[in-house]
Amino acid sequence: MALEHEFYLVRDILQMDGIMHIKEKTILILDSVIIDDDLILYISDSLKWLPSKLVNFQGMSDYTGIAYYGITLFDQQSAPLLYRIFCGWRDLFLNAPSKLELTGSYIFPDEMDDMGEYEKLVFKKEDVLRQFEKMITLAEYLANGNCYIYHIGI
Repeated sequence: MALEHEFYLVRDILQMDGIMHIKEKTILILDSVIIDDDLILYISDSLKWLPSKLVNFQGMSDYTGIAYYGITLFDQQSAPLLYRIFCGWRDLFLNAPSKLELTGSYIFPDEMDDMGEYEKLVFKKEDVLRQFEKMITLAEYLANGNCYIYHIGI
């Protein structure tokens, strides 16, 4: 199973136990999108600019970016930048061929004699654009207030 990041649009701020069971409580979910971890890593530098809240068992604290392994909350303050970042990536990838080939992380060799190499990431352009369009839609809802986006990391 590939690693993925889940984004859920919900009406209310959830307590930690509610977040941990969010998939079971579909009535709370207004909309959602799942984005492949390799794609999140590819755009991760720009995601570090997002104002957010880190969510843990002690509560919430101000944060910037996404909690890669944890849970992040985006509120109305996050919406404009979230919208612009995903619009920017969408607009860039509109120019890509249908087979979107990206350079991933550097992979170190198993043996000392071998040279490492960069991982080749391959996506369908239409899938990436669909996911980015969904994030743009979630950001538009977020800008209107009365809802939140929870990011659940890998």
